[in-house]
Amino acid sequence: MPVREADGTIRQWFGTNTDITDEWTARLEAERAIKSRDEILAVLAHDLRNPMQAILGAAAMLAVTTDADKRGRQVAMIQRATQGMERLVTDLLDMARLDSGAFVINREPVELPAVIRQAVDLCESQAAARNVLLRTEIGDAIPVITADAGRLLQLLSNLLGNAMKFSPAE
Repeated sequence: MPVREADGTIRQWFGTNTDITDEWTARLEAERAIKSRDEILAVLAHDLRNPMQAILGAAAMLAVTTDADKRGRQVAMIQRATQGMERLVTDLLDMARLDSGAFVINREPVELPAVIRQAVDLCESQAAARNVLLRTEIGDAIPVITADAGRLLQLLSNLLGNAMKFSPAE
């Protein structure tokens, strides 16, 4: 604010200046953290839908199936889907570890064909409900890879689920 002489010329300026850089930076970091958390929660919520659909589909088939072999496959599918959901819930609990950099990926030898078959099993009921043909052709020479089997199953299930959403019915 200017302090003026009688003739209107400015004699001096009067005011304050406060540096809010630290507060502004902290606010931006908090907003980024909230956005990151929300994105992670959205992905996990999406990832929970696939195993839930598999469980619901298998349970519906169990209700009408009298064939013991089919019932056994449906129970196994429910168990795998529940294990997948348990993994996702564990991931939710692990979110606290993201900030500290302690988020763990379990690297282990994984037979890719087995994980592909599990993903297909998880998505069978969704494919049947959408009247989409789901089939696999797995080559013989697929090497064992090092990966996180649970996360790989989650990824493949999501890919299949998304592919079925946009595939025409047979």
